[in-house]
Amino acid sequence: MIFWLVAEAVSLTGLTLLARNYTALFSSALGFPFEQAAEGLAALSRAGRWGNALAVMLWLGLGAIPLLLALRLPRGREYRLERWSLWLLTALLVFAIYGMMNPQRFCPDWLSGDAGQHRMIKICFALAVWAGIVLTLVLRLIRLFCTGTKEALLAWLRPLLFALALLFAAAASVSAVNDGLRLLDTAQSRLDWGVGLLLALSALIPDLLGIAVILRAMVLLEIAGDETREGVSDAAERLSRACALALGVSAAATLFSNLLQMMLSARLSNLSVHTEIPVVSLVFFAVLLLMSRLLVENRRLQDDNSLFI
Repeated sequence: MIFWLVAEAVSLTGLTLLARNYTALFSSALGFPFEQAAEGLAALSRAGRWGNALAVMLWLGLGAIPLLLALRLPRGREYRLERWSLWLLTALLVFAIYGMMNPQRFCPDWLSGDAGQHRMIKICFALAVWAGIVLTLVLRLIRLFCTGTKEALLAWLRPLLFALALLFAAAASVSAVNDGLRLLDTAQSRLDWGVGLLLALSALIPDLLGIAVILRAMVLLEIAGDETREGVSDAAERLSRACALALGVSAAATLFSNLLQMMLSARLSNLSVHTEIPVVSLVFFAVLLLMSRLLVENRRLQDDNSLFI
């Protein structure tokens, strides 16, 4: 798991840097890989009649992938929303790739040759495709959670936590690159550099602590899945301590970053007005803390009842 998290962070760091330095091919990190596929198809379509025909076939073939997944779903009412979302994703993917291949068609006449406008249009289409993929995955999770057995739910909880760790790693890597590039552009003194590094670190803390908490949760899940469940109380206690630490440190880091800028505002050449409160991370830590404490108390009650019996 740690290997994949590091690989994702390195890949997103590279994509973010490419999106900054090679805007013609990488409008943004979220545009990958749809934007690059559209660029390749556009180049192929300009290679003559046969190249254009091959580009059309590949374009429709890429768009048909969600349709093939929809056709493989079993018949039943519980699969209806998931099937509809895949059909919608098929139409969205075909339309988005066409839009990224021909961004000038979606610009006002007076902006048809503006590269910056083309870039924004490509980002919009790519984000729309990712939104459709997220909708399909969410509907699939809803179906699995509503119809799955206890064993199936426990089996799906591990990849769900892993996906959440990937999201934390993605947010941390993109935030680190953007903060570093912003610091290179705006820092004018050693104080600017020092404060900028501290602010960047405070922004990374919630995401890094989120990964640490998920690692603790994975250990607890592995023990809870065992038939003996030996050591589940200790694992739950460690998870609750990790959640409490993450909750307190994340809230303190946000306050620290704002207070630091307030005290040094007269000596800084740039104020980081983009500082945000990590609401999602704080809620995640609070919910896991509550669940771990409930698990500890439930286990303690079971032990007391066993002794009483």
